[in-house]
Amino acid sequence: MEKGWIVYNAFCHVESTEKCIQRLFNALTKKGFEMSLVKHSDIKLCFDNNGDILPLNFMKKPLFCVYWDKDTLLAHMLEKWGVRVFNKVKVLETCDHKGKTFFELSNNGIPMPKTIVSPLVYPANSEDNDDFALYVADALGFPLIVKESYGSFGAQVHIVEDFDKLKELRKKLLHNHHLYQQYIKNSKGKDLRVIVIGGKPICAMMRCNDNDFRANIELGGKGAAYLLDKNQAELAEKISNILGADYMGADFLFDTEGLKLCEVNANAHFLGIEAVTGVNISEIYAEHIFKTVTNGF
Repeated sequence: MEKGWIVYNAFCHVESTEKCIQRLFNALTKKGFEMSLVKHSDIKLCFDNNGDILPLNFMKKPLFCVYWDKDTLLAHMLEKWGVRVFNKVKVLETCDHKGKTFFELSNNGIPMPKTIVSPLVYPANSEDNDDFALYVADALGFPLIVKESYGSFGAQVHIVEDFDKLKELRKKLLHNHHLYQQYIKNSKGKDLRVIVIGGKPICAMMRCNDNDFRANIELGGKGAAYLLDKNQAELAEKISNILGADYMGADFLFDTEGLKLCEVNANAHFLGIEAVTGVNISEIYAEHIFKTVTNGF
């Protein structure tokens, strides 16, 4: 019986995350794997004097792990150790950083909002004028969207209505990685979540929120099953193939001429979309992992 891990963050206690992990654990156990739930802080690996990965405390290497965390340096070490990580660390790093996601997908014909990446400003310094804010305002107009590059559940996404608010928010985020995006007004409080496993769209959910410009379920949005048309399904599949994702949730905005990519989540929660579509995502993901592992990765 092959041994597998599901790695999770020991310091994150989000109920929906814990339920997703438990469902994956059960589904993978049903496939015949000897599964363990492993806190990321319990994985003891180091580089030895030859620069090789050395396990400590008699830790035995699993065949694979589902990495449900954002500590990508540890995921790198697991891959170096010879563990097949789902998703691969490059996918985790790309999707966890909103700017990197857009860079990776650029020049591939993926429709996305017009986006400006904020330049790095070292913590000991600050701006002495409003030139960059003026550039952003001129290029994108108002309202516009400001996104911190790292964030979950829509909490780090802001709408900016005027130049004073833009300056205020830019000053607050100046030393953090963030970006500025065109506001897609046709998609206010509405977006489309597509789950893709093994490069194939599995199901989709439209999310709507009457009380917020963000459609996230965690912010009060409501989901409903959505039937993708051929072009929409091909777009989601193309994004997955470019990224090389085993599993992802792609979020799209509804523009007048079609979908525009909002972001991609490498560890997208699936309880809400399962509830409205009736699709058992944990079992489909477990089957993909089983086939990948048994076919020698």
